[in-house]
Amino acid sequence: MAQADMHCHSKFSKHPSEWFLQRIGAAESYTEPDFIYNTAKSRGMDFVTITDHNNMEASWYLTQKYPHDTFTGTEFTVYFPEDGCKVHILCYGHTPEQFAELQRLRRNIYDFRDYIKANGLAHSVAHATFSVNGRLQIHHLEKLMLLFDVFEGINGGRGKLHNTTWVRTLENLTPLTLENLYSRYRIEPFSDNPWVKGFTAGSDDHAGLFLGKTYTLTRADSPQEYLERIKNKECRHAGRYSDFHSLAFTVYKIAYDFSRTKKSVHFAGGLFSKITKYIFEQEKPGLIERIKMKGFKMKSSSRGNKINMMLADLIDEMSSETFDHIEHKLNLVYRKSSDIADEYFRMMASNLAKDIDSISMDDLYRSVTTALPGMFVSIPFFSSFNQIYKDRALLNELDDKYSYSSRPRRKRILWFTDTINDLNGVSVTLRTIGKLAESKGYDLKLVSSLLPEELDHRVPPNLMNLKPVTSFKLPYYEKLSVKIPSVIAALEDIYDFEPDEVYISTPGPVGLVGLLASRLLSVKSTGIYHTDFTGEVKEIAGNDSLTNLVEWYTRWFFDSVTELKTTSEQYISYLENRGISRSKMSVFRRGIDAELFRPVAGKDGRAFTLCYGGRVSRDKNFDFLMRLFDEMEQKHDINLIIAGHGPYSEVVEEWAKDRSNIDVRGELDHSRMPDVYGESDMFIFPSNTDTFGMVVLESQACGLPAIVSNMGGPKEIIRDKVTGFVAKADDFQDWSEKLEYMINLYNTDRETFAGFKNNARERVLANFNWDIVLEDLFTERADPEDTELPVSPKMAV
Repeated sequence: MAQADMHCHSKFSKHPSEWFLQRIGAAESYTEPDFIYNTAKSRGMDFVTITDHNNMEASWYLTQKYPHDTFTGTEFTVYFPEDGCKVHILCYGHTPEQFAELQRLRRNIYDFRDYIKANGLAHSVAHATFSVNGRLQIHHLEKLMLLFDVFEGINGGRGKLHNTTWVRTLENLTPLTLENLYSRYRIEPFSDNPWVKGFTAGSDDHAGLFLGKTYTLTRADSPQEYLERIKNKECRHAGRYSDFHSLAFTVYKIAYDFSRTKKSVHFAGGLFSKITKYIFEQEKPGLIERIKMKGFKMKSSSRGNKINMMLADLIDEMSSETFDHIEHKLNLVYRKSSDIADEYFRMMASNLAKDIDSISMDDLYRSVTTALPGMFVSIPFFSSFNQIYKDRALLNELDDKYSYSSRPRRKRILWFTDTINDLNGVSVTLRTIGKLAESKGYDLKLVSSLLPEELDHRVPPNLMNLKPVTSFKLPYYEKLSVKIPSVIAALEDIYDFEPDEVYISTPGPVGLVGLLASRLLSVKSTGIYHTDFTGEVKEIAGNDSLTNLVEWYTRWFFDSVTELKTTSEQYISYLENRGISRSKMSVFRRGIDAELFRPVAGKDGRAFTLCYGGRVSRDKNFDFLMRLFDEMEQKHDINLIIAGHGPYSEVVEEWAKDRSNIDVRGELDHSRMPDVYGESDMFIFPSNTDTFGMVVLESQACGLPAIVSNMGGPKEIIRDKVTGFVAKADDFQDWSEKLEYMINLYNTDRETFAGFKNNARERVLANFNWDIVLEDLFTERADPEDTELPVSPKMAV
């Protein structure tokens, strides 16, 4: 079988599409035609061509110098005249005169195709699913199915997802498919059997690194016979796909080649240029170079610039060690780039954590920019990651339309959260979702960042744990440890999972990685607004500067996601007033583990007992709760159980000291809460800032009537006067009256009181079902309607 790399570039390709190369002013390639020929032959290629963009100089040069095993080639940029959408068409075996005519015709893809067909030129549509100028849609791909018969099966510059999705689509074509496409577009197919496609492959190499690693196979003894086989679709594709590592290394190589040109005056003297030099050259640094580097390290050390010191160490290591292969150097750069990125984010976190109460936007800006030059070395990995996954939505649309599968494609979700093994409602919710998804076979990975000792029994089996590089405590949330994950290392795990969608539950460092991943992967991001951080900080800290900073940041974060789910209807209006479009928001439904949270017989003969569960802090309106209980116990024989811990625990414990009717339990394992609810008669939750209130839902599932504020999300869990009461925020009289009603009902009418308890559990079972929630997540079904219970005629309040 004869083989040839049917897609590669030389120094005659001028204009790069890669963002990083555009920014430094580099050309698309600097590879010499003779180097391409010699490398391809050394790697087993029988025939050689070069396919520069709209230029045949290099391939013409080869055919004149090596006529027995080369043929001409060009990658033409061709336009759909109706909307200006660009596609790239590879043409082979053309003469200079034919090239000139193709150049003239490429503004109109229909005329271009007709000329190829009329002149019997071999062709292949390059990386068809890659949008060259951001205009590519599925109708363009369908037109290409009619217009051409040969396509790239493997483009070595694209990832596996792009290549395999397109090949699968073309292999599933049928005569009926092409007949329907012709009826829709009225484009004459290329041949008599246009549902049968031929496939070529090429490295799409721009840097001389991967020449001959991707190739087209067919039976041929000459270049002419080889091209004839291509035209007859008697060929197949073989070789490597790209990944974000190899694409980043290509960028490094082109940047190195650029640094050796006269146009790179400003770039050539920089650190990045030095790094690329020692990657791709064996030459050791001279005396002057070593003195300069030593001075740079000393200067960086004296200024405490650890990132620049790490860069200098990287250059030292590359220039002093002996490497067997260039890939070993590239892998060293990858590891060190990851370390440098980690240090950058560690430094930012340290600056933020020093005195978060007094930090300003200027402080934040300085933290970001101080070490930004050092981050330059990591940028190719991020930009390459994005290139690999560009146009993901188009691939999904194509797969859905042409897969012909009787079963819908399973959605794969990565769910990012900064809290997973804590006792808060977010952690509890996500652990439950994770375990249920695992048991039911859904493709879900929870993503968090935990230390080895934190990976306890509470963590679900489908956790993707990102290695933390540092952590810090948040003021007012001392029991919460915020982790900064290793970002580039995280991209490795994310890349392997290939998610269709990203969910983000928290706007912390892990949430930021999720937001970054969704952008780089070109997939939908869905944020969950679990917590009103602005309201909490305002209540706890009373610091306007800090409150404004939190407000600015959280608004930016949640406005950056594709879709935002809130925990209640009230918060949709609340967030709309803060500037987030209502059209992108919907309610995130919850479920409940009804087997764990069920009525438990545990109440002894004690008097009426109130229960509070959750974090003990000022933002939960504990001052109001303590004052309300003080007043109520003057009139009634009542008890109070407090299950939870937090920054206000010392104040609460001091208040409850030596009072036998107040039982402060502290932090309890989540599984013990049903027993606590079983010892109680009513749940009390005066918080005005909670977006949902998972503890309220759990108490209701255990058959406990609840009283909540009319501000925040918990009121949407309660059916007023049916499963409990919704009282006016901070209104002592209203809360007192409703509590007195329930106390009297408990003492005088146990049947009606039992109705509250039964209604609470019935409503939870009817409206908070995890099976429905998971179906919503993975199948995009509509929200179920709320099942309501009638108000009892006995409800007089």
